[in-house]
Amino acid sequence: MEHFSLVLPVSEERPLEQKVQDGIKGHAAVDSVIPMVLQGTDITNTFGGSSTTMALAVKGNDRESIMSELGLTLKDGKLPAAGTKEIAVHWRIATNKGWKIGDKIGSYVDKGERLPGQYTVVGLLDGPSMISFISLETYAAEHNLTDQDLYKTGMLVLPKSEALESMNRYLADIPSYDAKVMSYDTEMADVNEILDSINTTMMIIEGMLIVVLSISVGLLSYIYFYQRHNEFGLLYAMGYTRGQVINRAVSEISGMNIAGFTIGILLALLGGLLLNEFVYIPQGQPLELWNWGYVLRTFSIPLFVMLFSIFPVWRMLSRLDPISIIEGVE
Repeated sequence: MEHFSLVLPVSEERPLEQKVQDGIKGHAAVDSVIPMVLQGTDITNTFGGSSTTMALAVKGNDRESIMSELGLTLKDGKLPAAGTKEIAVHWRIATNKGWKIGDKIGSYVDKGERLPGQYTVVGLLDGPSMISFISLETYAAEHNLTDQDLYKTGMLVLPKSEALESMNRYLADIPSYDAKVMSYDTEMADVNEILDSINTTMMIIEGMLIVVLSISVGLLSYIYFYQRHNEFGLLYAMGYTRGQVINRAVSEISGMNIAGFTIGILLALLGGLLLNEFVYIPQGQPLELWNWGYVLRTFSIPLFVMLFSIFPVWRMLSRLDPISIIEGVE
C-alpha cells in the first residue's frame, strides 16, 4: 500500500459509478488507474490466527507494471495466461499453505479456502509484498463484462511521483456509500491498533527486565567489588587517586556490560537463524533478523543495568578508608 491504493465497490449490487471513476482518473495526483477485482487467500500466523493476503485479478500487461512497482519477480514456474484459471502466488503464501506448482486450489477444492472458484498454481513469486495474481480476462468472460465494465469492479490507483499522500487525501473524501477505499492510511490505522497493544506489552516486559536486571546485577557488582576492597585500599596507598580507582572500577563494569550485550546480540542472531531454519521459513514467515531499531530499542537495558551497577560501587569506593584497610581494621 506504499505504492498504490484500491477503490472497491461497496457491494456486488453497487458497482463503482461513472462519476467516481471519472473523478479519480482526472485527479492531478493520479498517474494511472488499472481495472481489477480484489480477492484473497488467508495465511496462518505464527502465533495463532490468520491474515488475508491479496489475490489481484488484473490483465497481463497491467500485472507486469504492478510487479515492477512492487519489486516482485517470478521465482519459479510461469505467470497466469490470459483467460485461464491459473494463479501465481508468492512463495511465502505457498509455503504457508503447503501449495506447490501444479496444485488445484480454491473454494471448490477446499471449503475452508477464502479464494473463490478453482485455480491451478502455475508460478511462485518473490519480493517484499505477499500478493497473488489471477487473470482478469477470465473473470470478465465469466461475468460477460466489457473492458469499460471492468472499472466498475474495482480500481488500482497508482500515484504520480511523491503524490501518494495527496492522492490518498482525495480518495479519503469519497463518500463511503459510493466506494470503499483501501490505502496506506486506512490499513496503517488498523495495523496501529494491533501494534499499540503489542508495544504496550513489550514496554511492560522491558520495564520488568530493566528493574530485575538492574537490581540483581547491581547487587552482584557491589558484592564483587566489596570483596576486592583490600585491593582498592592498597591502590589508594600506592598513590592512586580516588578518581583513578573509581574510573578503573567503572571501566570494568562498563566492559562487562558491553561484552554481555554484544554476546546477547550474537546469541539472539543465532537463535533467530535457528528459528528461521526450523520454524518460520517452513511457515513462509521468516523473521527479519537485523534492524538497527532492534539494537537501539534494547540498548536501554544494558544502559540502566550499567548505571545501577556503577552507583553502589562508586559510593563504596568513595567512602573507602585506605588506612583502616592497611591496619587490618574492617
